[in-house]
Amino acid sequence: MSNLYSYNTSSAYKLDYTYGAKRHNENKRPHEENKKTEQRNRNHSFLNITNFIRVALCFAIAFVIVNGYVRINEAYSSVAKLEKQYNEIVATNQDLQVKIDKAVDLEQLLTIANEKFGMISPERYQMFYVDLSQSDFAQVCNEEKKIESEVAMSGVTGTITGAMNIFK
Repeated sequence: MSNLYSYNTSSAYKLDYTYGAKRHNENKRPHEENKKTEQRNRNHSFLNITNFIRVALCFAIAFVIVNGYVRINEAYSSVAKLEKQYNEIVATNQDLQVKIDKAVDLEQLLTIANEKFGMISPERYQMFYVDLSQSDFAQVCNEEKKIESEVAMSGVTGTITGAMNIFK
């Protein structure tokens, strides 16, 4: 340090080079001040790191959410494309079916069948109708079970009678 004392004409006084700096630490030792400033610096750097981590975490969450929306929109667009293709194919099939229906002429089919393949229409006496209005039904007969039970219970005479009933 340079000269801390300045001499004026009659008295000496100490020069103060702090210019408004805090003087409350004058009575503390310098190594204690260094420890406190190091602690403050560590706390400040720790706060900076935690703030950076928080901001990075917020950006990561926002990125994940936006990425999810992008994937959903891509899926919707692919579904819309497939639906459009499906509708085009259905329309094409309908047009082809209309063309097929227009191309088939029953009179032309009848003339080709008559001329080329020798088909003739049946006469009235060759046609007959079957009445299918009656309902079908089935009847279950329990006589065999009845005969088997009689054979088992009557003994030798029942066996002979049962055998005769079976071979009728």
